[in-house]
Amino acid sequence: MTMTATLTNGTTGWTLQDGEDGPQSLVWMPEGATEAETIAVLTASRNQDAPTTAERLEIERAGMVVSALQARLALGESGVAALDALAAHADTPWATKEAIKNASEWRRLSPLMVDLGAALKYTPAQMDKLFRAAKRVQV
Repeated sequence: MTMTATLTNGTTGWTLQDGEDGPQSLVWMPEGATEAETIAVLTASRNQDAPTTAERLEIERAGMVVSALQARLALGESGVAALDALAAHADTPWATKEAIKNASEWRRLSPLMVDLGAALKYTPAQMDKLFRAAKRVQV
């Protein structure tokens, strides 16, 4: 039987249906989740216990993708100053400098973003908070 997922409630509510006449389920996913990700989460949840808090956080982080402008605006003036100073510093790795200056989007789970957060002395929770704030910035 084929499962389909349809975005039905803004950007986070999905209705899933098993086949044409099968049961429907409403699933809430992180903003930006794809149909395939939604089906995978629902299928996994039917085959095992509900995801743990850590698993839900990893699912959320996988959907944390923002534009560089959204991230910079969420950082604020002092955060952007620290970011730009990092890009200008001689000891900063070349790839990190390029990511700061030229990335069009930031992905929370990207190794460069993890390194960037560490360089800015952000904890993982602070990086999550930054990405959540950036996702709310409308440009």
